[in-house]
Amino acid sequence: MPSNIFVQNSQEPDKFLQDLQDMKIKEGTKEAVFSCEFVKPNAKIKWFKNKLEIFNGHKYHFKNEGNIYKLILNNVKLEDGGKYTLECNGVKTSAWLYVEGRWYLR
Repeated sequence: MPSNIFVQNSQEPDKFLQDLQDMKIKEGTKEAVFSCEFVKPNAKIKWFKNKLEIFNGHKYHFKNEGNIYKLILNNVKLEDGGKYTLECNGVKTSAWLYVEGRWYLR
């Protein structure tokens, strides 16, 4: 009697469980944090601002806590506004950072 064997792939496809969210923040804020959740920890990641890759350093700090991925922007300025994208294992999520300028009175 022939037997039918079904093999299920127990590995979930790469996807975001929680996408990046748009943010509105005031110029001069100490830090802005983008956060999202990917299906896997320790994924190969790349962060982008307006389609240009950004790197971990003084301005941008990348943090990974299990399958939670964060981008921390230090000392927010007007020019930090734009579209930020995280690519994990080839899958992308994006969000906008809107920076409100300061008004100076004389």
